[in-house]
Amino acid sequence: MKLGDAVHFVAQPVAKTIDLVFKTNLQHCSACAKRREFLNNIMSINSIPVHSNQTKTPSKEPNLKAIGTGMEKVQEVIDEENKKENSEAK
Repeated sequence: MKLGDAVHFVAQPVAKTIDLVFKTNLQHCSACAKRREFLNNIMSINSIPVHSNQTKTPSKEPNLKAIGTGMEKVQEVIDEENKKENSEAK
């Protein structure tokens, strides 16, 4: 499966629902068709590298800075608490 086809597969039910509710025509968006073609020409999903040998153990907590949407401050608070716990443990 190519990347553009995968995005299309996920986006079409959402577009259909939006079309029904708001009487729009997102399912037949020409920009979306161009983006699908562009993504299909870039790579297929099978060509995305998968690294099976991670060098470090994944953290138990998600990195909220990577998520974005204002979660950076929450991650800073978590980091501060972890530092306090580590310094108290010593």
